[in-house]
Amino acid sequence: MKTVRLLLLLVFLCPFSYLKAQNVPKTSSLGSSSAFIKSLKATGAGANARAASTGITIPLPGGTTLTATVNVVKTYGTTEVFSGKTEDATSLFNVSSKGGKIEGSIVIQNKKTAYTIYSDANNNTFVKETDINNVVCTEYVKSGASSGVAKGALPPGQSATNLQSYPSATCVVLLDFDGHNLPAGRWGDPVNAAASPMSPDEIYEAWQIASEDFSPFNLNITTNESVYFNAPANMRMRIIITPTNPFNPNWGGVAFLGSFTYGDDTPCWSFNQGAKGAGETISHEVGHTLGLNHDGTTTGSEYYGGQNNWAPIMGVGFSADIVQWSKGEYQSANNLEDDLALITANNGFGYRTDLIGNTGATATPLTFGSAGKILPAGNKGVIETSADVDVFSFTRTASGNVSLTVNPYVKNSDLDVLLTLKDANENIVTTSNNTDSLSTSLSLLLPAGTYYLFIEGTGKGSPLTQYSDYASIGEYFISGTIVNAAPTNLALNKRADGSSALAGNPFANAVDGSLSTRWESAFSDPQWILVDLKQTFAISRVKILWEAAYGKNYKIQTSNTNNGTDWVDIKTVSNNTTLSNDWTGLSGEGRYIRIYGTARGTGYGYSIFNLEVYGESANQLPVINFSSPGNNSVYTPNSTVLIVAAGYDPDGTITKVEFFNGVTKLGEDLTTPYTYSWTNVPVGSYTITAKATDNKGASSSKSIFISVVQSNPPTVTITSPANGSSFLVDQNITLSANAADSDGSISKVDFLLNGLLQNTIYSAPYSYVVTVSIPLTQTLTVIAYDNNGLKTTSSPVTFTVTAVPVFTNLALNKPATSSSVTGGNTAAKAVDGNGGTRWESLSADPQWITIDLQQTYSINRVKIAWEGAYGKNYTVQTSNTNNGTDWVTIKTVTNNTVLTNDWTGLTGSGRYIRIYGTVRGTGYGYSIFELEVYGTSPSPVATTVLTTESVNAFPNPAQDYVNVSFTSEAAIASTAELVVFDQFSQAIATYTKASGADVVHINTSSLQSGVYLIKINACGNYSTKRILINR
Repeated sequence: MKTVRLLLLLVFLCPFSYLKAQNVPKTSSLGSSSAFIKSLKATGAGANARAASTGITIPLPGGTTLTATVNVVKTYGTTEVFSGKTEDATSLFNVSSKGGKIEGSIVIQNKKTAYTIYSDANNNTFVKETDINNVVCTEYVKSGASSGVAKGALPPGQSATNLQSYPSATCVVLLDFDGHNLPAGRWGDPVNAAASPMSPDEIYEAWQIASEDFSPFNLNITTNESVYFNAPANMRMRIIITPTNPFNPNWGGVAFLGSFTYGDDTPCWSFNQGAKGAGETISHEVGHTLGLNHDGTTTGSEYYGGQNNWAPIMGVGFSADIVQWSKGEYQSANNLEDDLALITANNGFGYRTDLIGNTGATATPLTFGSAGKILPAGNKGVIETSADVDVFSFTRTASGNVSLTVNPYVKNSDLDVLLTLKDANENIVTTSNNTDSLSTSLSLLLPAGTYYLFIEGTGKGSPLTQYSDYASIGEYFISGTIVNAAPTNLALNKRADGSSALAGNPFANAVDGSLSTRWESAFSDPQWILVDLKQTFAISRVKILWEAAYGKNYKIQTSNTNNGTDWVDIKTVSNNTTLSNDWTGLSGEGRYIRIYGTARGTGYGYSIFNLEVYGESANQLPVINFSSPGNNSVYTPNSTVLIVAAGYDPDGTITKVEFFNGVTKLGEDLTTPYTYSWTNVPVGSYTITAKATDNKGASSSKSIFISVVQSNPPTVTITSPANGSSFLVDQNITLSANAADSDGSISKVDFLLNGLLQNTIYSAPYSYVVTVSIPLTQTLTVIAYDNNGLKTTSSPVTFTVTAVPVFTNLALNKPATSSSVTGGNTAAKAVDGNGGTRWESLSADPQWITIDLQQTYSINRVKIAWEGAYGKNYTVQTSNTNNGTDWVTIKTVTNNTVLTNDWTGLTGSGRYIRIYGTVRGTGYGYSIFELEVYGTSPSPVATTVLTTESVNAFPNPAQDYVNVSFTSEAAIASTAELVVFDQFSQAIATYTKASGADVVHINTSSLQSGVYLIKINACGNYSTKRILINR
């Protein structure tokens, strides 16, 4: 009734809301914070069997109320989270409490309304109405079919399940494409989200879009779940990309604003599929979790679709090629918040460290070979902000042509490149900004000298119609050719090693670029020095500046492995007598270069001031990463450690991946996925390395750490509920366990119902509350994990949830007589079920009203709703004959002053029940709105009205209708109530069967495909039928 009145009031006031809005309060008090949390705990603690149905009343601004029910209570460190619903099935109710601070929200999806709950410094709690989009993203646009076409391909050998944009970052966003079982919590009921149907190529491109959008930040966009779990709980976010949409089929995605730092693994969602559709939705919804609001317009659009091929990420950018963060610079923008400032201020991460200098003095030299070819793999960077400028340098030894191109990251870039070329004095030589493309190029003839390449982001036109340089940020790559340029010394500051080095003259001195430092060997032959160039190069020139102790006979050698077996001579020198050797025209490839001296020119050792190496990149290094185990994983003694690595080679193929324990080789694998099973690993700490070698002999490696500890597993026992317990539908059920670890600590405790994960609790007490909406049997198991990764599963506990008994008002519409009647208010009106009619007696004492229950019952409850003329002193009596001689008093009432009397726990039996008034409470007579009587039959009543055989549902599977038939005489004679439940245990329809009817027709034409339950109640007997709607 309250709901109806509220809706009528809203309909009536809407046309005049502009006149009254200023008088409607925007906030409402919920009392003290401690009292509010106490009421939530009482609602969700399971002490009251009907708590989940009763709930807590939330007074709303404007005088209305909502009833909130807490279904799940979870603890994360010192934070408690209470989650549930209001009486609206589409609602979400969430409150978190930490250190006395309260934050929460109420979202009612189908009404597009929301409220925030918060506490102040004085321990007071309030509820405030707000725009629903300030709490949760709703109605995000569904992407079109064209959004499903991938324009690029996953690189050969690279796994779509192990993509990482910035592996060194602490904060992580997991793109979850392979399905996820989400337990009940902030998003309401549990969700079993199906895997995305996207192909690996589509996944790769969607990841590229999101990675580019977040490339300026110290944030890793990954598809590897182990990377996600290794991040701190309040520095990670999972976005589930799935076709399963439990919220609204018209929504493309959804997220809670500011949820990135919740610390409770609340995910966000993308229901849009395809490379472009999912990619843009990922950035949009993750943006919400970082605290960003929608970019719309003041003319009424919640999501701005952009202009001239540009759109804001927090609007909708499916049709635009340039989709960037925004601060509301476009025409009629309704949101002027600074996206970049909000992202970096409130979420535990900032911008990436800028690795490229922003002045000529701090410029990074371009890397190229003697032919002047510039390769993108070695010449790249990131523009982190609109103020960032990256500067590269190069030197020409003679006049010649320069051709340079700066390309932003792939096709979905945020960066529009502005290129400025300056001379040695930083005077501008030329600028380049291609207005038809995000990339830019320059080609010109330059005289000899040093030059600086300034790279920055730029805008296009006016931000009212195009875009500014505000979010023209992201990754870029440089390519091109500089003819007659001074070649790069590949050995400069690279790692050096060798046969021997005298004190004070280490190997590094030969490659530090200084002519005043030197390497000096022992005074013997042979001696050698090598340099690790970090990747394979085609070596064309080696220059050696000897100190007086020079090499008379020596070799210049290359190797790709430095394992002592594959050194190749590319130059042999005999009878050298000069101190400066500049060997050009060499031909050889290798990652390592070695000067191997066989005869000294003096009685001293070998001594080199400067060793320079020149050449072109001959090969890009392969890329290798671990899929498992995770870094710092812990195992028990004699475990089997399954090592899995994924890798690819940018310009070739991986020929093998070797696995090492320290320096000891464990094994190798020649095909992807690269695996090795390390068995019977003893106690100890280990460094595991995966080394990938490509088809040109170049290799790269990645290492992780694991430990095997002598540890006892944790112990865990379920403390509630007891095995075999029984509960009622919608009753709060406390699930709790004790967990301990004798030689460590408990890291988390998982609760599973019927084998499905429902909740994870990270600190004691390990307890939370559930409610079950339909009768069924549940098996609870609990798994405890300790700090070493060991786990123990509890013994199972089974409990049963049964239907709530229906108590029938035995007096309803039964024959009624009375001692007197006033004004047409007959005795029958006290038992007609209408709270607006009443029986009224004469204004005298005594007076009575008698109800014929039409059979004998054991009476246990009588409820009287008095009108203002109430009974002060009266008795409740029973009789089997109504002949005036066998009335038995089962309740005596004296000095009553209230208008509702609900007498429970009565003991008595009879066919007739009488309220016998002896003293009136007013000068009027006795007046009763409703008289209700409850009890049970003392003689056996059919308890098998419903059996499996007596009720049938057909057709099954069904489409537009289902017939429920009753076949036994008892079932046909009985009245019955039929309630239809959906797959989320929500009641969606109710039907009534009259006595004598043998079939009930249920309309299912509006139901979606799926499994539904029909719960049938006939005289307190229950039957449940499962039906399948198949369209």
